[in-house]
Amino acid sequence: MLFNSEKEITIDPNSTSTMQTYDAKVIGDLVGHDSVYINGEVDGCVIVDNIVVVGEEAKVKGKIQAQHVIVYGEVKGRIECDYLEIKKDALVVANIEAREIRVLGKLQGEVIAYDLTAEEGSFIGTVIQVNRLEVKGSVIGDISSDALHLYENAYVKGDLYVNGFMNEGASIKGEVKEYKRLLHQKTNLCSNQAQNLNNLKDAINKYINNSEYINDILKQKCDSADRVTKLVEFIKEHISSDEEILKVTRLINYSD
Repeated sequence: MLFNSEKEITIDPNSTSTMQTYDAKVIGDLVGHDSVYINGEVDGCVIVDNIVVVGEEAKVKGKIQAQHVIVYGEVKGRIECDYLEIKKDALVVANIEAREIRVLGKLQGEVIAYDLTAEEGSFIGTVIQVNRLEVKGSVIGDISSDALHLYENAYVKGDLYVNGFMNEGASIKGEVKEYKRLLHQKTNLCSNQAQNLNNLKDAINKYINNSEYINDILKQKCDSADRVTKLVEFIKEHISSDEEILKVTRLINYSD
C-alpha cells in the first residue's frame, strides 16, 4: 500500500509543470497533463494526469480525476483516482472510486475502493464497498468488505457485510451479516462532455480497429453512460497495456 510509506507525497506549487489557482474563483473545467495546486475555488471538473492538491482554503465543487488526490480543504462532487488522502480538518462530500484511501478528516458519500484506512479521529458517514478496510475512527453507514479490521477505539454504526472480520474491542451498533456487495462501480461523466459519442468513437479508433463493433454500441438505445461502459469493457479485452487502457479511458471520459 502506498500509505504504508513514510514518504510524504507533495507537489511543488512553483513548478512550471504545475497549474495553480491562488485566491481565485474558476468556473469551468481545469484540464492538464501534470499536476494542479488549488488554493481558491473551482466550480467544475478537475482532470489531470498526475496529482491534485486541494489546499486548506480551497473549495472544489465538481468532479476530480487524477492519479493522486490530496485534500486539505473542501471537495463536493465526485473523486476518481488511484490514491486519495483526506487530511485532518478536510471535508469531502463526494462519491468516490479509488484504489487506496486514507481518511484523517471527514468524508460523506458512497465509497468504492480496494483499500481504505480510517485513521483515529476521522469520521466517515457513508456506504462503503471495499476489499480491505481498517477503522480506527468513526463510521456511520453500512459496510461491505472482504476483510474488515476494527481497532479498539473505533466506532461503527451500521450493518457489516463481511467475509473476514477482526474486532479489537470497537463499539458496533449494527449486525454482522453474510458478505454481499452494496455498491457497484459505475462510469460517471461531466455532463457537458458526456453527449458527444462521435468523439468517443474517434478517440477509441486511435487505439483499436474494430469500428463496426463500436458503431453497433453507439447505435444501441441506451444512455451515454451505458454505452461508454461497454466501450471501456471492449477496450480492456483488446488492449494488454494498463498504460494504454488508462489513456483511452481518459479520452472516453473527457473527449470534447
